[in-house]
Amino acid sequence: MVFATDLDRTMIYSRSFVTKDNMEYLAMFPDGQVSNFMTKKAYELLNELKKRMFVVPCTTRSLEQFTRLIQFRDCEYAICDNGATILHNGKVNKQWELVVNKNMEFCTRDLLELQDKIKEQSFVGNNIKFVDNYFLFFKTNMVLECRDWLEENIDKNKFYYSISGKKCYVFPKFMTKDNALRYLLDTLNETDLIASGDSQLDFGMLNMVTKGAFLPLNDYHDFDFNFNLAENVTILNNMGVNGGEYILCQVKNILEKGSETND
Repeated sequence: MVFATDLDRTMIYSRSFVTKDNMEYLAMFPDGQVSNFMTKKAYELLNELKKRMFVVPCTTRSLEQFTRLIQFRDCEYAICDNGATILHNGKVNKQWELVVNKNMEFCTRDLLELQDKIKEQSFVGNNIKFVDNYFLFFKTNMVLECRDWLEENIDKNKFYYSISGKKCYVFPKFMTKDNALRYLLDTLNETDLIASGDSQLDFGMLNMVTKGAFLPLNDYHDFDFNFNLAENVTILNNMGVNGGEYILCQVKNILEKGSETND
């Protein structure tokens, strides 16, 4: 069985979610110059589940950003760069890398040209990045203006964008977490899937599940509610850092029910 999960605001949370009421039962982990948090119980459950099933982090974080996460980097498999990179025991899967790089040949020039155009806009400073040579990332304080410009100017046959809070991404159309996850499931010959994620970037893998899915919603989200999700997706409202623990408890329950059925 596979549990594929987004990380930020699904499994791990920033200091903004820490309060006087919850700090005593939280575990803090280094994350570059900042820290991320899980409940101590969630961390225990995570380590237990890693021994009993495939726990696959699926994140938009770059490879470098992912390897900072000490509580996840020992997972046997991981998906980074929003599906562009698959790791096996910390090493890049070369076969998938070849597939991705072949597709990048048809869009890298256009993506770099788009980067230059975005740099000229008032809604972005000089902080736009071409992450791992796969996708564009920048931050903006002018979200509506940014959204309007992207809606009008990107070639939707080649690219799509996502805005989460102040964070903006532009991806090649083929670059999704669910595409990478399908490849990985085929490689592992696994069909039983649980998934969790809080973003529209996670909807593809949430709709792939066979055993259950979880969508935590907190103070903001990057979609309206006119979306199509599978019936077995459980929405968690404003659970904050406790959401990760709840999801891991439910994953453990599903895993144990599956074991009973097999017996």
